[in-house]
Order: sequence, then structure tokens, then C-alpha cells
Amino acid sequence: MVYGVPQEQDWNALADDAFRAHLRDYFEAHFPRELRFAPNRLHWPLLRPWYRHMAEKGWIAPAWPREFGGMGLSQAKLLIFLEEQERCGVVRYQDHGVLMIGPLLMRYGTPEQQRRWLPPILACEHIWCQGYSEPGAGSDLA
Repeated sequence: MVYGVPQEQDWNALADDAFRAHLRDYFEAHFPRELRFAPNRLHWPLLRPWYRHMAEKGWIAPAWPREFGGMGLSQAKLLIFLEEQERCGVVRYQDHGVLMIGPLLMRYGTPEQQRRWLPPILACEHIWCQGYSEPGAGSDLA
């Protein structure tokens, strides 16, 4: 099964400086100026258009392997990607699906679970969160 948006090129094959310049130009040209360097975490309705755009481009999960719909970036290229987002003021969204659930499913999930859950994470259709419980403190779900 093919997940996500096939990448237009192998980003790891680019020289680091060329990759950085490409990202910088892209984020500068496309990330909305009114959302840059937000002092607080922004709500999903404000971020949805940007992250859906990133999903349509296939850039929502830069660290995921290409066979699972990610960009397949090496650790060095991922660091550049994150640095350029920070430099441009690109804000985070509720990315638990990309950072936590997706990698867990890729490693331990069945093919059926992967087919069911990975595509909606990549399309920003499912937004995941993490909850904690503190036994004996009033929030223990059990």
C-alpha cells in the first residue's frame, strides 16, 4: 500500500545548503505572516489550512519513511527542516499523531492498523492527543 503523497525527489540526495535554501524559500513564501512567532499555542482552526497544505505537499511527516508516506529525511536533514521552520516562525500543531502514534503503528501495528490509521494522520484528518491519569488524584480513568 502506498501512503501519503509521493515525494517529488529524494531530499537526502540534496546538499544540505541546497535543501536549507529550498525550505527557507518555501516557508518564507507560503507560511502565513500573521501566524509567525505566535506567543501562545494556536488553536487548530487557525492552523488547519497551513497543515492541510503541508499534508497535500507530503511534508506533514518529514521523519517518517517514504514507504509510509513521509519525506524519509535523514536525521541531519530533519534537523535542517526543523531549524528552518523555527527560523520562519512556523508554529506546531497537535502533532501527536505524527510524532507518537504514527511511529508506534509503523513499528508495532498490523498492516490493517497501518492502513486504517496512517492515511488520516498524514492527511490531517485525525488529530490525536495524549492524556495522563494520576491514580488517586481524581483523574484516574480506571
